[in-house]
Amino acid sequence: MFAKATKAFVKDTDHEGRLIPVSSLNDTDKLNLRSLIVKTKHRCFWQEPKYQSPGFTLGDVLRPGEPGNTPLSPTVKESDFVDYSGIFGDKKEMNTDGNIEAKLADFNITVRGKWSTKQKLSLGSLNKEKVDVKELHNYSKDRVLDMSHPVIKQTRANPRAVLGVLTERIMTSLPCPVTNNVQKRGNVGANVSACVFLSGKASMKQSGSTQTESDVSLGIPANTVMAYSLIELYVKCNGTFELCLIRNNGGFEKVWSKDEIEEDGIMDLRGDFAPNSPPKSERRAGQTEWSFPAAVSSAGGQTFLSAPAPQDNHGGQRGSQCAGECAGSDV
Repeated sequence: MFAKATKAFVKDTDHEGRLIPVSSLNDTDKLNLRSLIVKTKHRCFWQEPKYQSPGFTLGDVLRPGEPGNTPLSPTVKESDFVDYSGIFGDKKEMNTDGNIEAKLADFNITVRGKWSTKQKLSLGSLNKEKVDVKELHNYSKDRVLDMSHPVIKQTRANPRAVLGVLTERIMTSLPCPVTNNVQKRGNVGANVSACVFLSGKASMKQSGSTQTESDVSLGIPANTVMAYSLIELYVKCNGTFELCLIRNNGGFEKVWSKDEIEEDGIMDLRGDFAPNSPPKSERRAGQTEWSFPAAVSSAGGQTFLSAPAPQDNHGGQRGSQCAGECAGSDV
């Protein structure tokens, strides 16, 4: 019921989708400014991502002992957000009839259902707290994350997870009630008739109905976080990070190994992967360079390796030159 209320509030007040509704009342005490938020994208692109607060702030995961590691305390701006109240209703009705006829039996079933929900939400006056993004950006320029911290390691291990910092939150100023009324009614009927010994006919009729109604009231205390927004982080392998001021640009830097490059088919055919090999610009004049991989063929159960002619630094093929020289000489 709390999650339904926060979703309705965010839907009416933020059409751009920057605010994230709080899904659990139990997590509101963890949603402090500068808290870390783990955003996990769903495998299906049409599903909404999941957000989780591990209970640590950005200052808790910085590398200890770094020079200039002053406490993170940017300016917090407070303002009135909106006075919100409303009644939300939903009614649905379903009717289904089915009939099956055969030589020996007839079967008829009827299903009817009707349910309605009504929610009354009165949040009163809401307040907004926001971190000064410019100060947070200046603070994070020369800071380094502790890559051995459990939050960093576990988030980095998930390729669909992104780390973010909570920079804005919407809170209640006074206790506010939420009431939810649900009514459900349903009818089910079945009629079965069958032939008995191909001479008589027997029938059976069964019907039933159900009705449920619930009326629940929930009191939300003051200073409860209803929604928040975050800024994603782009974390590099050495621990330095950047604030992604544009949404959906966060993540962890990817380091491609030799095996991953060969598996993905991105291998440069003109280079080698020796860690100490000099670049092409530093190679000696006249050094042979292979432009294509060798071709492998088989015949008669034996495998033959045929390499193409190498190229010199002047763009010519040394194999053609050798062939011409050999043709003009006596063997």
